[in-house]
Amino acid sequence: MKILIAEDDRTSRWALQAILTKAGYEVLAATDGEEAWQVMQLEDPPPIVLVDWMMPEMTGLEFCRKVRASAALGSTYIIFLTNKRQKEDVKVGMESGANDYICKPFNRKDLLARLQAAEQQIKS
Repeated sequence: MKILIAEDDRTSRWALQAILTKAGYEVLAATDGEEAWQVMQLEDPPPIVLVDWMMPEMTGLEFCRKVRASAALGSTYIIFLTNKRQKEDVKVGMESGANDYICKPFNRKDLLARLQAAEQQIKS
């Protein structure tokens, strides 16, 4: 299954790519929100997106809202993967249309378990 990583931090992006590729996912990566949005405009956009909150060009919140406003992308499963961990941040992130919210640093097994749950949701 294809997954888009929208993460401006190179080290975090590479680590995520390595984990997800090893787990069998086809990984696409974007370095900012605008690039992530362009990936979502492809003919066959990824059904799952891991998005950082704080990115240049377009924040994760703006990206999430834009995806949710698109009829063609409405079923995209979006997971925030961010350093923002206050209760209000989680609330705002989920209200923007995210399906899940994971705080950094993340546990690899927890991330993969949540991705399996996302796959099940998409397939149903």
